[in-house]
Amino acid sequence: MAIDRWIKFEEDVEEGGERWSKPRVATLSLHSLFELRKGILKGTVQLDMMAVTLSQIFGLYFTVSLCLSRPTAYLF
Repeated sequence: MAIDRWIKFEEDVEEGGERWSKPRVATLSLHSLFELRKGILKGTVQLDMMAVTLSQIFGLYFTVSLCLSRPTAYLF
């Protein structure tokens, strides 16, 4: 059994596009991770929503929340 790991590096390009910065691994702050955890535990997560505009996203979100009979207290 093979186990693969990958790391995505970020680079910045300077004005003019001739020089790139050193590659670095992007990191998240602890606060961002806590917000993500809170959203996953208490919120509704819909990754493949068929919506283009913000109003369509809100409409689908509230429709799903009403169908699940869950309060919509936490919204990203």
